[in-house]
Amino acid sequence: MHEDVALEFARWLSPVFAIWCNDRIKELLLTGATFIKARKPRKRIAPRLRDERSGQFYDDLTRLVTHDDERAVAAGCGVTRSHVHEVLRGRKMSFTVLAELVARAKANRRAGIERVVPFVATEEMREQLVLDFYTVEG
Repeated sequence: MHEDVALEFARWLSPVFAIWCNDRIKELLLTGATFIKARKPRKRIAPRLRDERSGQFYDDLTRLVTHDDERAVAAGCGVTRSHVHEVLRGRKMSFTVLAELVARAKANRRAGIERVVPFVATEEMREQLVLDFYTVEG
């Protein structure tokens, strides 16, 4: 679409935008210049950090979507597995990928399938294991 046609279409779609354009044209005619304030870019918040419910949603989703599901969603949506993983963890937003992940999570919940999560010992647990290992039984 030509930029002039696109601009007219945008003016037709939004009366507020049309009035804003008219104001800029009047300003240009009266003063010979027009200035547009630069807006600060909005800070994007990761989906999982928006509120407590979102955090719980992404935790549950991660628990119910398997690694095989991640690979299948990536292939089906034509994106990388890394992208799918970022959406799954709530660090990126992609509606199509999220919809596919939710569908798979629902199917897995019905089937009783959960992600196999490797055991990760905390520092305190490691220290206790070392103590247990070196403790001499009497």
